[in-house]
Amino acid sequence: APTHPYTRALLAAQPHEADRGRPLAVLDRTTGDLHRPTLPPAPPLRKDVPVLMAEAASIVYPGASAPALQPVDLAISRGSSLGIVGESGSGKSTLGKLLVGATLPTSGRVSVLGAEWSTIGRRDPRRRKVQMIFQDPYGSLTPWRTPRKIVAEVLRCWTPMRWSDALERAGQLLTEVGLPDACKDQMPATLSGGQCQRVGIARALAADPEILVADEPTSSLDISTQAQILNLMLRLRQERGLALVLISHDLQIVRHMTDTALVIQNGIVVERGACADILTSPQHSYTRELIASTPRMPTVAA
Repeated sequence: APTHPYTRALLAAQPHEADRGRPLAVLDRTTGDLHRPTLPPAPPLRKDVPVLMAEAASIVYPGASAPALQPVDLAISRGSSLGIVGESGSGKSTLGKLLVGATLPTSGRVSVLGAEWSTIGRRDPRRRKVQMIFQDPYGSLTPWRTPRKIVAEVLRCWTPMRWSDALERAGQLLTEVGLPDACKDQMPATLSGGQCQRVGIARALAADPEILVADEPTSSLDISTQAQILNLMLRLRQERGLALVLISHDLQIVRHMTDTALVIQNGIVVERGACADILTSPQHSYTRELIASTPRMPTVAA
């Protein structure tokens, strides 16, 4: 029975405290009240046209006794959302690397707009369609570059522009993701984990993608900062019509953020379907074990 607003905010920030796709409650530090942000209307999208496809894609690393990832099929369209769930070492991050083209499949194919990653060059505009948000908010940023310069570099990579124009646009993107002005020209080591993750999100947006692949984007963040980042990702998806592939071991985050999910164990997709069905009526014993091992805190009204 917490009485302090901050304690209540920590409990209300849990993903199971809100309906799927609804922003989580956060603490207004000015008033001390809990509130839920509102989402903008989503743009009309052609969800029947896949942007990214994996067809019997698998990976066997040299010298390995078993595949890191067994053949998997999936299709991702603009505005869709997919959760990839599994314990550490299950192969979910390996699948994420395949989807963004960081690793090529040993067999099968992964394609963007019909072209396989192996045929897409570094400067090919199709490469910007799929961007990643990394797990480590500090390690994923260049330590000797300020957030403004980190984002500006990506802008200039894809669009010819003067450095001054790129810096100005980078500042606008950092504002869009909620980074305070005072942080835009500081070094990453001086920023909090949540602020660094906002920079990572702005860097991904700088390529103007259609799909974001987020690999455990909140695993190193505290619960209140996690709620802010999840709310940010919900808002950006609505505003920009982005598709989201969310890789996580946290079933509650996947339930909250995605429509469909697949469960991976030892490189094998053991279950897939609507999140609501998987979490309420899991068919595979591994999925049932994951659900049973998920801790839950008490519910607190926001």
